[in-house]
Amino acid sequence: MQILTAQNLFLTRLPGYIKQTIVEASDIVHMDLREKIYEANQPIQFVDFPIDGVMSVVRPCDDGSEVEVANIGCEGMVGVAVTLGVEKVSERAFCQVEGSSHRIKTEVFLSLFEKHVEIQKLCQRYTSTIIDQMACNTGCNQTHSVEQRCARWLLMTHDRVQKDQFVLTQEFLSIMLGVSRTNVNAAAGVLSAANLISYTRGNLKILDRLGLEQASCSCHKALNDYFTIVMQN
Repeated sequence: MQILTAQNLFLTRLPGYIKQTIVEASDIVHMDLREKIYEANQPIQFVDFPIDGVMSVVRPCDDGSEVEVANIGCEGMVGVAVTLGVEKVSERAFCQVEGSSHRIKTEVFLSLFEKHVEIQKLCQRYTSTIIDQMACNTGCNQTHSVEQRCARWLLMTHDRVQKDQFVLTQEFLSIMLGVSRTNVNAAAGVLSAANLISYTRGNLKILDRLGLEQASCSCHKALNDYFTIVMQN
């Protein structure tokens, strides 16, 4: 899923006149690092179509920690649950890597969703890819090493930000991987020692994309293959 265009690819899969209707009904907003998109158990007020940057969907845990269940960039949309008739979800979403987005009020989007069967079908297919990502994350966290998972998450972020260098703190990496910062530091150290990345004070740079793909588990390719098959049908 190497993305080489500064636009939202979900919207480009819609007929031109429908895409234009959504764009005209939305505002382009810039989201800063850590900026809230929606909170757990609160109404989802907006649907976002990221243009660049990365948005993270995380599950709060009883001990106060959080684990990322999905990340979303310019390939998709944030708030797809509203198309299932769900007003609130138990996860929260925030900006993981700063960027811009087409933002449309939920009620406006749902009125277009009800009107256009093309939006309904695309949202159905996209929801399937989100479910697949969540299922893959669960299996990956149980079966693959922290270094492999770290490589995979860095590749997923790299796919979406469209640049080799971005801000990604140890705190965010620990949420993404569901491990302590100590384990994050160790995993990043292994990848740095192999000259695959450089990582200093939250500034991460991809040095060797091919090497990072080889260091990753197979989940990255499997997710991308499934996404391509489902979204291109």
